[in-house]
Amino acid sequence: MSDKNKEDTQAAFERGSTCSLNDDFEQGIKEFSEAIKLNPTKFEYFQSRGMIYAKVGQHRLAIEDTTEAIRLNQNDSTSYRIRGMAYFCIDQIDQAIKDLDEAIKINPDDYLAYMSRGVSFVTKGSKLNNALMQAMYTNVARGDFESVIKLNPDNLTLNHAKNMLYKIGY
Repeated sequence: MSDKNKEDTQAAFERGSTCSLNDDFEQGIKEFSEAIKLNPTKFEYFQSRGMIYAKVGQHRLAIEDTTEAIRLNQNDSTSYRIRGMAYFCIDQIDQAIKDLDEAIKINPDDYLAYMSRGVSFVTKGSKLNNALMQAMYTNVARGDFESVIKLNPDNLTLNHAKNMLYKIGY
């Protein structure tokens, strides 16, 4: 790749990142797509576009992009977390939990993965007709919400975690 091509790719990625920060998601997708077209070997480009797809509710496209990001770099927890959250949004709870487990395995300090997995466990338990299994999933979720509180006590996610603990009776 020529220096000019590297500069163009980096510029497209930076423009996409700026668009994402400014909630200009349509343009952000275009910029990240341009970066991917110029260099389809950078997991960050797929991950970033996948994150925008997730934000705008295009969960299947988010799953496609984060799957490619994971193929390019299996050691980044963020791609697993984004994909897990996208799976949750299309009601594939077991796959969501699997990805969130992997995110936590890679980065045990990823409080957002704990939060998302906790919500996934509550959701899974609420769909069961077996009170014992509901209690088991609720208890596992409780552990995840407690991890959120421990890992990030000064974040707004803390209030959400506390509310979830309250809702499930802890």
